[in-house]
Amino acid sequence: MHSVYVQDYVWPLDEPAHGDVRTHGIYSFRDVIRCREDYGYALGMAGPLLFGKIKIWGEIVEHEAGYRSEFAKIVSLDYGNPDLLEKFLTIYKLNQPAI
Repeated sequence: MHSVYVQDYVWPLDEPAHGDVRTHGIYSFRDVIRCREDYGYALGMAGPLLFGKIKIWGEIVEHEAGYRSEFAKIVSLDYGNPDLLEKFLTIYKLNQPAI
């Protein structure tokens, strides 16, 4: 998976995501984000998106919409492009979301 914010960042499959909170870190939101419209940032995002829950730890900075953390691990993938969602549920060995 790739970051929507830092274009050259790739989330490693077998490791937690990591970033320096002073420059970018791993962003997460307080409220559930289910689609591109909920995301609310005017980035020139291209390609399909996936949304879910993560566990965050390390240095954490709280901001208006949520958090920026040093580390994150995927807990669940719940919404997004159906083909990509199925692929990454298998790759990350996660359960199918309850709909």
